[in-house]
This record gives sequence, structure tokens and C-alpha cells, in this order.
Amino acid sequence: MKSAYHSDGLLHARGLAALAVVGAHYELGPYVERVTSLPLGFVAISGNYSVFFFFALSGYLMAKILTETYSDNIGQYYFNRLARIAPTYYLAVILPVIVTGFVFVPADHWHVLIFNAEHANVWVKGYAGNGILWSLSVEMKFYALAPLLFLLSQRLRHLPMALFILGAFFKYWHYQRFGSIELPYRHQYFALDGNLVYMMAGWVAYQYRREIPRISVNAALALFVAVLLAIWSYHANNLVTTNQFATKAWTLAIPAALCAVALVTLPSLDQHSDNRFLHFLGVTSFAVFAIHMPFKHTLDMPIPAKLAIVYLIAYGVYHFFERPLFALRRDHKAPPFQVQPIAEPGPVLRPTDTPGIQPQK
Repeated sequence: MKSAYHSDGLLHARGLAALAVVGAHYELGPYVERVTSLPLGFVAISGNYSVFFFFALSGYLMAKILTETYSDNIGQYYFNRLARIAPTYYLAVILPVIVTGFVFVPADHWHVLIFNAEHANVWVKGYAGNGILWSLSVEMKFYALAPLLFLLSQRLRHLPMALFILGAFFKYWHYQRFGSIELPYRHQYFALDGNLVYMMAGWVAYQYRREIPRISVNAALALFVAVLLAIWSYHANNLVTTNQFATKAWTLAIPAALCAVALVTLPSLDQHSDNRFLHFLGVTSFAVFAIHMPFKHTLDMPIPAKLAIVYLIAYGVYHFFERPLFALRRDHKAPPFQVQPIAEPGPVLRPTDTPGIQPQK
């Protein structure tokens, strides 16, 4: 059966980011601090920053696959994206009904059934079953627009950079307008415009990948983790007791740091890497991200055991659900480039070799 993922640094970074999100929701850092008495309560104190890095990864990957795989077949790009996301997404929608007894009324939650295309985030109408789906809604909007961006950028090379700058402006505008518009945090956190800067940072990283100095995969992963730890530490000491959406750090400085680490690390992560543990985290990343929330309160056990169970379930979803469906996706193979063989030159005929022709004296 075909593997659903390439074993590379991008997959490993996604696995670490997903672990950070789950660890934040399960309060892994405070648990480790209680058990070990080490000052590690700030670790994974917020899953926000890993989600933002997910967006940068998506920007890089969409630029990559549209350039290298689907440049001549955009329709197949849409088909494969839908086949990749939709099955696990809808599994995550119905899972709360199975696990928690959550009552899903289609008339009340119809927007969830269409990837929440009507609203900026699923919490607007209170889909308490699985709130983490808001980020997949943002990603689906970006996936829908990515081919248009790709086609326009073929003629306007600097368009991705211009949109990256526009995304940074949106961040600044949201900071200046905070409190003056209805639900302003929705635009900063849940909406596509508030996360455009991250996605375009990934796209720009791919576009200028040859100009960005390369480092090893392990060094890039270490840099990503170090930046996350620094942001978590700052968050624990400065943002826990404040309205983080109104601070310049959360709205401007931290996005700048995340975009910088994305620009530096993503091209270096785009190479083969062998690490079985990180590969496991990577192949289960989508499933564990999508399904972990309903189990947060239904599994009454210590946090390490809860994490182990959730990852075991996620691996089952990957192996028995995602992977078989991936094998059904349409393979796209660009038409092979036919090299016309060059006819070998025949023997040079001399006058003495040709019947009927006599050499001149």
C-alpha cells in the first residue's frame, strides 16, 4: 500500500507541532512540573504558536506541490486536497457524538458540514464538540485560493512577497483596531486575513528556497523547538494574566519571530530524514490534531496514559483510514518528456566508393 507521506523534515516538524498542540490542551507542562518539581510548567503552555507554524507549513507545501506536481492539472489538485482532508475532518466532526454524547443538530451546525465556509471559526455558533476544527476551516479557505495565487504569481513574481507584507499589515491593523470592532480577536486568531502572514511566509520560503542558506534537518528542528520554548516562556511570564489579543507582543512580535523561523527552517526541512519516532509523530499528526479534543475529558487517567491512548487511536486512524483512502487518490504524473533520438551519421562517401563516379585527376 502506498505511503501517505514522505519521510522528511517537514513531516517531522509537523509531528512536533501537533504534539505541542495536544500537550497544551492536555496541560502536559504543568503535569511534568508537578511530577518532577522542575520548572517546566511553561512547556506547551499554549498551542496557538504551533498552529501558526502549521499555517506556514501549509503555505510552503501548497507552493511546492502546485509548482512541482499540479501546475498542469489544477482540477486534480482540488480533488486530491479534498480526498486528503475531508474524510478525517468529518470523522473529527462525528467523533464527539460517539465519544461524549454530544448532540449534533445539522440545522444548528450546518456550517461545520461545509468546512465552516460561512464563518471565520466554528466557535461563532458554538460547536463545542470539537473546537480545534477552526484551524482546518482556515486551511481549507487557503487551499481553495492557493491555485489562483500560483497562477497569478507566474506572471507577478513578487505577488507572494506583497501578500506577505499585506498579512503583516493586517496584524498591525488588528492590533490598532482591537476593541473597536465586534469580536476583534476573531480576525486576529480565527480568520484567514489574520493568519495570511504565516501562510505567505511559508510560500515565500519556498519561492526563495535557493537563496536561503541551508542547515541540517536536525539543526532546523532544534531551532524550531528553541523558538517555541522561548515563546512559551515569554507567554508564561507575561501573557497568562493579560488579554493577550490586545498586546503588541502577541499581535506583532511573536508573529514576526514565527515567520522568521519559518523562512529560515522550511527550506532546510525539505529534505529526507530518517527518524522513526519523529516519523511516527508526523504520520499521526493530522489525525491526533483533529481527534484529540473529544478525549480530553472522557479519558479519566494520568496524562501520559491519555496521550498514549490518543496517539494509539490516531495511528489506527492513519493506518486503517487515512492510508487506504490515500491509496485511492488519483496519481498525477506529468507527461514524460520525450527526447527524440538523433540519427547517427552515415558513412562519408568518397568518390571512389560510389559506383559510376570516377575521381577527378
